[in-house]
Formats: sequence, structure tokens, C-alpha cells
Amino acid sequence: MTVYAPRAPSNSWLDSQAAVGPLWYDVCGHAVRSDLVLPIPPGCRPTNGEAAWTIELAEPGQHERVIDHAVIASMLKMPESGSDAALHGIARTSSGTWWWWDRVGAVHVAPDVRRVVVYLEPEHDLEYAGWLLTGPMAAFVLFRLGQPLLHASAVHLDAGAVAFLGPAGRGKSTMAASFLSRGARLLADDLLPLRVTADGILAAPGLPIVKAWESTITRTLGLTPGHLPNVYTMVEKKLLWLDERFPRACTAAPLRALYVLARREAAADDTNEVTIRPLSGSAGLAAIVSQIPHGAFLTQAELGQFLSTVARLVRQAPVRVVSYPSAYDAQGAVCEAIMRDVERG
Repeated sequence: MTVYAPRAPSNSWLDSQAAVGPLWYDVCGHAVRSDLVLPIPPGCRPTNGEAAWTIELAEPGQHERVIDHAVIASMLKMPESGSDAALHGIARTSSGTWWWWDRVGAVHVAPDVRRVVVYLEPEHDLEYAGWLLTGPMAAFVLFRLGQPLLHASAVHLDAGAVAFLGPAGRGKSTMAASFLSRGARLLADDLLPLRVTADGILAAPGLPIVKAWESTITRTLGLTPGHLPNVYTMVEKKLLWLDERFPRACTAAPLRALYVLARREAAADDTNEVTIRPLSGSAGLAAIVSQIPHGAFLTQAELGQFLSTVARLVRQAPVRVVSYPSAYDAQGAVCEAIMRDVERG
């Protein structure tokens, strides 16, 4: 499917798929069967017919009873970060994990995380629900299945994989798009799976999509943003499904370096200088740990398993801070500086 032809007038990714019965998707290498349409290209049903987990839509009429339970349980823990402003609360109980999301409703994850049930509130937003189920909810399920992840974007260069770290809005997707426009292949945008092997830690393919602002779509990728759907209704970020023009990396690659993005506003006297400085082992470790998706909601045992992976990753790949001006005209210099840095090791 190409993403460059005009979409339906509603400009929604929901229009790109026929929601007839459950659909199958590839979510970070895992087969998922979903009753709800997700904002990624549909995949094929696995030959064994088994799903890593299922996403089910609860029957109408169950909403009020379940929501009452979820709201009460949610008082046990509330988010502290503005990045999860729509997350009303979360509770982990013996019956599973309950999440309450504004504009969606309650989401219940079974104790073995193989079944996710969505209880939509009357005034729900299906596009937002799809984004949650392939983003924050998928990250939680994958962690519980033993799949380490980072809130990062990554591309596959000739020398291997490089990842870009930073909080929301720091420019990870724009940096990945800048490398895509120069021939690199995307490994992941926003949600980066890690694969632990005897020979090292690999950056594995994530979702085959890029979520970027209109300015990045236009000035970095050279596309017409009006032909692309929004990620969801309330956000003007555009959703780009990768295809032959901007292909994805289909195999995992060794992580060669991780870059913490320190984008600065370009001043009139800015020299457009790009600087790269290394972080110490402990600082690098802290920078990576801070990018664990929903790390505050994981148990100590779950975090402990991930910390051993991070410690090994810091020994394998340097963690560096790249400082650069935010001007789009500086993107070429930033990419060249990073590529030179990777080649030097």
C-alpha cells in the first residue's frame, strides 16, 4: 500500500482498512489479533494461527460496571508526567492490570498479558484508542512478555544501528526522518525493541510507521502532508506508513551508538555548530533508564531484568549527547556529524 496517494476526505487512517472481523498485525515482531483497527498496516495471520496477544472489544452494556471498578482502582497510582495527561490511573491487581484513559475508557490486561480487553466509554475516540494500543499499551505488554524496549527512534546505517533518545518533543522522529531522506532505513520510531543475543544487543524492527509534524513531513521528507492522515484527531502529527520510497529495516542490527538529543533554538548569531560529547558510564546508564516506557508502572523485578540489559548495552555502545540548532537547514550537518562519529567508534 502506498501512502502518497490522496486519502479519503476524512483524512483518517481508520478509512484505510476494512474492519470486517478481527484483523492481524505485526507489533514489533509479535502477531496480534485485534477487534479494533490499529494505525499500522495489517499483517498476515501466522501459520499456526496463534496470537502473542489479542485485543478484544467488550460488549456494550458492560461499560459502567467495569469503569466504576477501574476508577476506584486507579486511585492507587496516578501519573506524575504531563506526557501521560490522558492517563487517569492504573492499578495492578491479582486479576490483571487496569488502565483508565480519557477519551477511551478502561483497558484490562490479563495477568498473563495474552488478552487485552477494551471497555469504550460512550464518547470514545477510536483513533486515540488505536494509538494507545500500539504505543503505551503495547509497550507494557511487551515488557511483561520479556521484551525490553526503549522510548527511542533508530535507523540502520552501513555501520549498524544508531538510536536517538530524549523526552517527547525533543526531535527523535525528525532526526530519524532526516536520516531516512538520506537513504537510511528505519528500524523504529518512538518504540524501539531490543534483542539480547550472545554476541551483543541488537536494535530490532519496531512498527513500520513514522509519526511526524507537518513541517518535518514537508521540509525533511519532501511530502505533501495533506495526503497523510493525522495520528489521531487531537494531534496534528501526521502518520506515514513506510513503503518502497522510505523502506524499513526488516532485520535487527547491532547497536553502535545512542545519541541523547539536545536540540537548541537557533539564535540570530548561532554558528550552526554541532557538538557531540560522551556521557560517563553512570550518566549513560541513567539516560537510557529514563527512556523506559512507563517505567514507573513496572515492578522492581521487571525493572531489574531490564537494568542488566542496559548495563550490558552501555558497555557495548557509547552514549553521547549531540547538541545542534533546531533549524531545518542544519539537519545535513547534524547527520554528517553523527555518521562521522559512528565511523570513528
